[in-house]
Amino acid sequence: MLLLKITLVPFFLLVLSLAQRLWGSSIAGWLGGLPVVAGPILFLLTLQQGEAFGAQASTISLAAIFASEMFNLTYARSSRMWSWKLSLLFSLLSWIFAATILALLAPTLPYAMLLAGLSVVTTPQLLPANSTIQSTAYPQGGDDLKSKIIIGTFLTFIITGISPFVGADWSGILAVFPLLGLVMCVSTHQRYGSDQVILMVRGMVFGRYSFAAFCIYLSFTLTHQTPYIAFTLACAISIVVQATTRFLMSKERFIKT
Repeated sequence: MLLLKITLVPFFLLVLSLAQRLWGSSIAGWLGGLPVVAGPILFLLTLQQGEAFGAQASTISLAAIFASEMFNLTYARSSRMWSWKLSLLFSLLSWIFAATILALLAPTLPYAMLLAGLSVVTTPQLLPANSTIQSTAYPQGGDDLKSKIIIGTFLTFIITGISPFVGADWSGILAVFPLLGLVMCVSTHQRYGSDQVILMVRGMVFGRYSFAAFCIYLSFTLTHQTPYIAFTLACAISIVVQATTRFLMSKERFIKT
């Protein structure tokens, strides 16, 4: 269990960071929508706390897409007017507000699906308009890979450590804490400005569909399948959905193909 905590999330963060160097903001955002952080955390929670706990946490994680999109939308709009520090502050406050509402409501699966669906549909409409710049590759070196891995590992230990005390709802919400969104928004804002932040957030919204499919499958099946089978199939479904959204992104013509 300790080995999984140390290696699983950092490995996925390493893969994502290397992809970010090669393909730029939109693709980095799109890949950031995959369950590369929340997935391993939910898996570890299920192994620790049982299938029923994991299924409930997956349902709340689905609803927590709303809180993550609140963070991303707030950052994208704030980046037009303020520095990365103020943008980050406002974004974190909006996430805390949304997460607290979710914890109080504890939505069931149908409501979680509705909330997640509304979030991914409305967020692109509420993003500020950006100029017709294309997503560009990041230069080699000097990236935030080390900080991503350190923060990701720390978050994994914190969430899996406090889950017995905060319950499935807050565990599910914290599993979808916008770790990648936070690191990627700040670093992109610092280096490339607001337009690239908006491109990245727009790509991340498309990636949410695969994460939603991942959570929905787990919510339905975790109490009927072993965790290893359920998570393997959920990952497979997520990859299929992700491939579909890549095609839709090309149709949108906001990335360089």
